[in-house]
Amino acid sequence: MDGLFSGYWHAIMMDVKIEKELQTNIRKRSRTPSEKSLCKGNRPCQSSKLQEKLSYHTHSGTVRCWANTFSVYSSCYEGYVTSLKLLHHLLQEFEICTHTYFIVQRTKRNFGKEPELQRIGGSIHWQDTQDNARPHLLCDGVPFIIMGTRTLDCHQGPDRDKKRKHIRAAANQQKDFENYLDMEHDYTEREWHSVKASKKLNCPAKIYIRHIIKFPEYECPEAIEDIGHRHAVTTRLQLDFKRREDIVKGHQFHVQLPQSHANHVVGEQTDSSLPIDRDLSAFIQKKVTEGVANTKEMKKLLEEYLQSSEHLFKGKELPSRNNTRYWPTLKQIRNHMMLATMRQRDNQAVSLLEEPKDQQWQQTCEDYKPNYVKVIILDLHSVMNKVQSLAREVESLSGVCQDPNVLCEVAAEMEQLRDSLLHSSQSNEKSFVDKSEVLQPYTEL
Repeated sequence: MDGLFSGYWHAIMMDVKIEKELQTNIRKRSRTPSEKSLCKGNRPCQSSKLQEKLSYHTHSGTVRCWANTFSVYSSCYEGYVTSLKLLHHLLQEFEICTHTYFIVQRTKRNFGKEPELQRIGGSIHWQDTQDNARPHLLCDGVPFIIMGTRTLDCHQGPDRDKKRKHIRAAANQQKDFENYLDMEHDYTEREWHSVKASKKLNCPAKIYIRHIIKFPEYECPEAIEDIGHRHAVTTRLQLDFKRREDIVKGHQFHVQLPQSHANHVVGEQTDSSLPIDRDLSAFIQKKVTEGVANTKEMKKLLEEYLQSSEHLFKGKELPSRNNTRYWPTLKQIRNHMMLATMRQRDNQAVSLLEEPKDQQWQQTCEDYKPNYVKVIILDLHSVMNKVQSLAREVESLSGVCQDPNVLCEVAAEMEQLRDSLLHSSQSNEKSFVDKSEVLQPYTEL
């Protein structure tokens, strides 16, 4: 009886297993290739539809997309713009959409500047010679020159100041130890050091930018595959650099944006820890130079500027009040005002150093008139001593010189100098006599 029951139970379990396998096979046959690739953990292949219909990102309930600011793009993370203004707008839109903030880590060569074509030698390119260059430049039949590159790090990227921080920490420890050993006082001076953890978290996200200038007048489709055409066009272009000044130039700023971050939280959760926006920082600098010194007054001016700014949020909703990038705290405003004041003082010091010496001397004489007279008297005595020493040197050298022509020239020049000195002394004596005659009646009284 038990064997019959166990055999019956085994048959039921086999039927259930077969039915599950059939259902699994049916689901596999009905699944689309894109679903299969997603199920295996692979990304679906990129198509032309993906390039046309970009993924939009929401910001404060308003649809925005940074890819619309590209002049030409191959994907929503790579393309180029044609001016520095458009580049600034592109980076700003990308940071707003992704709730991130990037800082300039390195700028090479003449990035963002106009070229001096007459000094350009053999630096004409048709394509990238290095495969690891970012962003990579392909050959499209138009020659170009590379002006420079710029790399931006995530503000929570690697700590570039780590070595100097260790040096400062070691110096502070040494200073504390010396104060501890100092027995001249009954107390030890103690400096409080911040123990706040650094916000740097080694995020690898970077923005790569390359500034190139193309010359569309020298476009040569045959140069894409034929090296001989490239050499011919390059030689002609190098000659025209020295002969022509009306060569048509086209600026292009190729940008490669990061697709992910690491080691820190991204999204709207980071809005409360973002640094202040660059435009607002420049606005603070401007107002500090105009004389605004109150932090609360500066905050009101920033709110008015943000609400009246049409170039950034034109037709779109303002960011959330929790976003410290556009709604900074009083502490952030105070720190930026202090930095603006320090920059203003540095600029004034540099302008004084760069001011012409005549203006500096005139201002010094106006401020310190008594010292000015003393300086004139001292300069007069020094000049007289110098003239006398030179006269003695000429007298000693005249006995050594054996060339009569040289001696005649020296004698003629000395006679001219003697006559000029006699004339100046007679004019000074005459003016002194005139003054004494005028003052004589008053002296008698």
